[in-house]
This record gives sequence, structure tokens and C-alpha cells, in this order.
Amino acid sequence: MGLEIGTLIALGGLAIGGVGTVVQMGGIKKAAKASKRAEAARKQMANLQHLRERRENIRKALFARAETTSNASNQGAIASSSFSGSLFQTTASLGRANVASRQNQELGNTVFAANSDIASGRSQASFGSGLQGFGESLFKISSSPFFQNT
Repeated sequence: MGLEIGTLIALGGLAIGGVGTVVQMGGIKKAAKASKRAEAARKQMANLQHLRERRENIRKALFARAETTSNASNQGAIASSSFSGSLFQTTASLGRANVASRQNQELGNTVFAANSDIASGRSQASFGSGLQGFGESLFKISSSPFFQNT
């Protein structure tokens, strides 16, 4: 006696479920890799932005220093304490601006790492869901009347 039609249908469903799980796993892996590449690119962009801000802060500080020196020289106040104080203030402003930029960069890197972890977690959860569905299908088919000894 050959396999009954119900048994063939159950086996076909099982095979399709297995293929679906394999296809799902491939898609999940592809999406996770793409997400990691996107996060790496965003991180690079943030790092470049930090470097640009740092350079701009240095340019502004050099300009302010030159302007302060020129004004002090024109007024004959190069040896005064106000000139020294002005130079110190320019240097301090540069330091504060660079610290703020660096803190923004560090926070951005933390966000990028968290986003990468989220993508990995979603990938793993989706994979687990696919396997769970496949397992449930196996259980349902194995307990169907087609596979019961009568």
C-alpha cells in the first residue's frame, strides 16, 4: 500500500516549511549584515563630523588669538595682563568646544553600538520565531491522524 494523499500533503507541507525556514534564515543573515554596514557608515560619518568640528574650533581659536594679538599690539598692550587673560580665554574656549565635540562623538558611538545590538537581537528573535513555527508544524503533523497507527 502506497502513501495516502493526506500523508503526501502533510509531508509536502513539512518540506515547504523547512524550505521557508532556510530562506528566512538567509534573509535574516543578509539583513543583519546590511544593518551592521549601515551602522559602521553612520559611525564613520559621525567621526568625520567630530574631526571637522575640531578643525573649525581650532581655526576660530587661531583667528581669535591673531585678532587679540593684533589689537593688543596696535594699542601697545602686548605686555599687559589683559592681553594674557584674553589669550587664556581663547585657549579655554577652544578646550571647551573640543571637549563638547568629543563628548558628542562618544555618545554617538554608544548609540551606534546599541543600534547594532538591536539589529542583532532582532535577527536572532526572527530566526527563533521561524524555528518555533517550523517546530510547531512538525508537532502538528506528527500528531495528525495520518501518522497514527490504527
